[in-house]
Amino acid sequence: MKRCDVAVITNNSSGINLAINLDRKEYHVALYDVDIVIDGKVTTVKDQNTRLISTDIQQIYDLSTLLLILDDPKIVFIIGDNNVFAEQMLSVLKERLDAGDIVIDCCNTYYEDTANRTRSFEQMGILYLGTGLVGDTLKQPCLMPGGSYSAYMASIDILQDLSDKHCTYMGPDGAGQFVKMVHDAIEWSILQLISEHIGVLRAGLDLEYEELHYLLCDWNSKETLNSYLLDVVADIIGRYDFESRRPLIDIASDVVGFDLSSSWIGKSAMLLAVPIPTLTEAINVRFLTYMKGERQAISNFLPSFSIKVSGNESQSYISRAESSLYICLSLTYVQGFDLIAKASDMYGWQMNIGDVAQAFSNGSYIKSRMLNRIVNLLKKNRSYKNLLMDSDYLRVSTSHFPSLRRMVATAAEGGYPMPCTFACLSYLDTVAQSKLPTGIIQLASDYINGSGYERIDKDGVFYADWHDPNSGTRSIKSRT
Repeated sequence: MKRCDVAVITNNSSGINLAINLDRKEYHVALYDVDIVIDGKVTTVKDQNTRLISTDIQQIYDLSTLLLILDDPKIVFIIGDNNVFAEQMLSVLKERLDAGDIVIDCCNTYYEDTANRTRSFEQMGILYLGTGLVGDTLKQPCLMPGGSYSAYMASIDILQDLSDKHCTYMGPDGAGQFVKMVHDAIEWSILQLISEHIGVLRAGLDLEYEELHYLLCDWNSKETLNSYLLDVVADIIGRYDFESRRPLIDIASDVVGFDLSSSWIGKSAMLLAVPIPTLTEAINVRFLTYMKGERQAISNFLPSFSIKVSGNESQSYISRAESSLYICLSLTYVQGFDLIAKASDMYGWQMNIGDVAQAFSNGSYIKSRMLNRIVNLLKKNRSYKNLLMDSDYLRVSTSHFPSLRRMVATAAEGGYPMPCTFACLSYLDTVAQSKLPTGIIQLASDYINGSGYERIDKDGVFYADWHDPNSGTRSIKSRT
């Protein structure tokens, strides 16, 4: 049995594809697939995946043998469907690896868990990278390593080879998985926004799916909206089911799956006190899709939507939807990068947000020409600031604001749901106000709980004697 440079432990096709990718780049790879034992009988991965037949990958059926044939320092990738798989494999590796060995954990994991694992492995001298992984692992995945910088430097060659020289260290502890979490939330939001704009186009113009397919292809050919996800959706809209001969989108269920990781983005934003309404609303919509029975029952009691666009207004309506989608996608990126920047400041990760955006633009699902322009905007500034404070960003974006406002008004008047689109406008209007009508909340809290309130003309915390209309307020010092 020949010696190997790297091992891949996996329970899914992404891990198998990554092993093939490494083999093509002339690494000697050992593959341990925990699912190859079926009904008590070992079934080789080659029997299930013909792409492995022409490779030199060694399939190993037990972890002891896997680790014995690895050259030192041992490099082990873990790629699994969930955090449970990661915990099981990591607990075994922790007992069998030596100081100086390297674990590259690509399982989808909450960033705080990754931070704890980094510290746990460091205590044993084992180098650990909690690495966000998205994209095509067979070709050029987007890797977002975080954790031990020593681990990153020790494995930099293999990481750069996998990502075609586009891998960037995100930061210590759980930085890599945090960035991956935000990537996923942006991806879900973009898909939701595209679906909302497709829906409102169909509702207003009664377009056939074939017409929509060509319209989306046209949008995707433009500098403004060209993206991987829009290309995917355009392809989907043009597909028909062979058996029923109906558009595939017509027979697909509207119930969208979600798992525990869906809740991480909202929890993280609340802990950091960062508003990301579009990203969290995309998760809320997923929860709403699960209310299928309730939605069907309620629809019998409430009027359905009605949007009518006259023939001579159809082209302007399409242009307005295109412009609205553009600014919504842009604001989604803005919110995502703002969350990453605030997390970096809070946890001391010292991220360069321009480098994070650059990583997204290479091999990730949210890559787009718009993102390429955002990369340039973020990299020109020495320190991060919200893009809505950037004059170059605003010069391009402000012309699209009226389209968003009119699209929201049309949907609201017609009763058509566009929750993420509405959230974009709400975010935009709220951050654009120098003074919000929320002073009443402070005063009400003092009225009910005696918690005090702050003023704009004086420093300190003040309390009102709400039961004596003739009294003023007094400083926190005098309250005692």
